[in-house]
Amino acid sequence: MKKFVLLLSVLVCGCTLPAVITQPSKTIENPKCSDFSNKTFEILQTLSNENGALAYVCKQEYSTSCLPGMVVFLKKPKNTLFYDEQIISPSSEEKCLIIDGTYEYTTKNKVLKTVPKLKMIDKYIPNPEYEKWEKEQKPKE
Repeated sequence: MKKFVLLLSVLVCGCTLPAVITQPSKTIENPKCSDFSNKTFEILQTLSNENGALAYVCKQEYSTSCLPGMVVFLKKPKNTLFYDEQIISPSSEEKCLIIDGTYEYTTKNKVLKTVPKLKMIDKYIPNPEYEKWEKEQKPKE
């Protein structure tokens, strides 16, 4: 009987130990970021009136050019210059690309084309779990 009581007390004590609460990170990766964030682009045509450019998604990169793939519209970030045949690798530690609708244009051959419109946003956003944790850590008055 003593062994049973001893075993029962060890089990109860082992189950009631306080859980270790770890601090969540302040930011998380933005779930809106698309696969385009890791791509390289070559500007096909700048569109100053649209504040952006049509660009090829590079299938394969070379030192000063790329093997063109699909066409996309890149919205120009503030304080950025676009020029024809420019190679752009927007992947960074702080920014990513999202699909922000579509862009329509007409080719020289009078063919209407619709392509994805890409926009640069913050790669990391505030973590809601951190905000919740931070509120729980403040002493209650």
